Amino acid sequence: MKTKNNAKTGFSLIELLMATALAAVIMGGLYASVAAGMTAWRRMQEAPSLEIMVALERMGRQFANAPVFAGLPCQGTDSRVGFPALIQPEPGTDIWTLGWIEYYYDPANEAWCLWEQTYGGYLTETEPLLRRTLVTGISAVTLEYLSLDEETQQHTWISSWPPPEDEGSEVAAPAYPLAVRATVVAEDPRGRSVSYLKSVVHWVR
Repeated sequence: MKTKNNAKTGFSLIELLMATALAAVIMGGLYASVAAGMTAWRRMQEAPSLEIMVALERMGRQFANAPVFAGLPCQGTDSRVGFPALIQPEPGTDIWTLGWIEYYYDPANEAWCLWEQTYGGYLTETEPLLRRTLVTGISAVTLEYLSLDEETQQHTWISSWPPPEDEGSEVAAPAYPLAVRATVVAEDPRGRSVSYLKSVVHWVR
């Protein structure tokens, strides 16, 4: 009888070890599922801000390297900015030509958009080659342009480009502002208003 009791006790211990190991496996699986869910949730929370920053980075990269052509200056308001750029009239080819691109805010659709056209098409006001919505869910966009007063050597952020002409000044405004600053306001997934700021210097002189 004593031997049988020992055998029964040993079998229960094996069961306990197996149950413990099984529980560890289950808990590990649950932890992995929860961790994956938290990662997905964080990505969903960050997605709108990432889209906005990518769109602003794209605009900034093109503006910073925009070529300077006589008689073809940057044109900007508080919600739209346009400038010359090299574009592909036929995407997927190696053909590049001088074009005109504009980034603008569409309040009706709460969207930050882009359109581009060849320079000839821009002059004749034909339909743009490309019109694209980059980001939606935008509450407001404010664009500002950094101007340098050649006479006073003072820098000022203004709401349009070229700047208003000073009747007493004999110095013409440059083709580009020193920099452009974009402030984008959007709601995060929790409904809170968040502002995103991007300032870009125009390097080509």
